[in-house]
Amino acid sequence: MGDPLFFFSCFAGFILGMCAGSFASALVWRIPRRLPWVYEVDEKGAFKEFVRSNCPSCRHELGARDLMPVLSWVFQGGKCRYCQNHIGKIYPLLEIMAGIFGAIIFIIFGLSFQAILALFFFIFLFVFTWTYLQQKFFSAQILLILMFLGIVFIVFTGF
Repeated sequence: MGDPLFFFSCFAGFILGMCAGSFASALVWRIPRRLPWVYEVDEKGAFKEFVRSNCPSCRHELGARDLMPVLSWVFQGGKCRYCQNHIGKIYPLLEIMAGIFGAIIFIIFGLSFQAILALFFFIFLFVFTWTYLQQKFFSAQILLILMFLGIVFIVFTGF
């Protein structure tokens, strides 16, 4: 038939890519609005609390069942479970696209540290590009992350 490790790599890359794509779409929403990525920080710079995803319309905090890439959108009919407002088709399309790129990355690098680095690099490059195209906004934080990931990738792969 085929190499089971190859199929597992493709599947793992696709699932990780979709999850990373979901996170990327949240960053594209948060960064131009100067919202925190993961943690709220108080005025002294101390971590206050973990920031959860919420519906942009009703602001209801989303649970795990609402955050499953593509599946949540399909099962909820493209609407918020709480306020029934429409969720754009762009979100599942971006998640599927990130999943495809994740599978390609894992095909190229296999199940490896390089594949994880390449996936992170792709996702942050996607966030940087999409934020600029959508909002005409450059994020210095994302640029620094991309530079760091690029250097780490070069050191670990010899590219």
